[in-house]
Amino acid sequence: MTAAPWRLAVEGLRAHGDRLAVEGVAEPLSYRRLAGRAEAVADATVEARLQGVAPRAEPYDVPVRALYKVHQRVAGTYRKGRAFLAGDAAHLNNPLGGMGLNGGLHDAVDLAGRIDRVWHGRAADGLLDGYEKNRKPLVVNAILAQTARNKRLLEERDPAVRAQTLEQWRRMAADPGLAYEHMLQTSMIGPLRQAQAAGNMGPELTAFVEQRIRQLN
Repeated sequence: MTAAPWRLAVEGLRAHGDRLAVEGVAEPLSYRRLAGRAEAVADATVEARLQGVAPRAEPYDVPVRALYKVHQRVAGTYRKGRAFLAGDAAHLNNPLGGMGLNGGLHDAVDLAGRIDRVWHGRAADGLLDGYEKNRKPLVVNAILAQTARNKRLLEERDPAVRAQTLEQWRRMAADPGLAYEHMLQTSMIGPLRQAQAAGNMGPELTAFVEQRIRQLN
């Protein structure tokens, strides 16, 4: 069975540091030099890109294709009275690392726990103010920083720098301690530990983090 086009795009992204995934297409960063948006997603262009990643006799069927503009944003505030922002409504990041969904789930766990305690009279309304205080720094310092780093590594064109990066990954893979610390950071458990130590997390998220750490150990 032939792999799905989106899978091929991901494999191409990993294999070629100068490529970005474009909804089913492994598209070079130089796509801006093409005549325009229509040409960039035209059948011939898409087919050529996919064949360049994984050649095969039959043409690829890519029913949906679009250019993705990599950008990162964070809302000025996560709360306005009784309204709260979470997930992509609160923060957007480039998709290199899959941290947007995880960050949104962390938002939901934190906020839901705070709302539950206030709604049932177990905490004052001020507990809700801690949601932004806890989540926003984690987004800026952990999620956006990590995804921006991933993007820089994939766009790096200097062979010497690429070789140095690969050597760092090899050392990390060979050292259980380094690999464990890397896993804590990319899973966002490490930043949550820091927030926990600072006393910024609600009790529900604290319990969630402690449970996950026990599972990892």
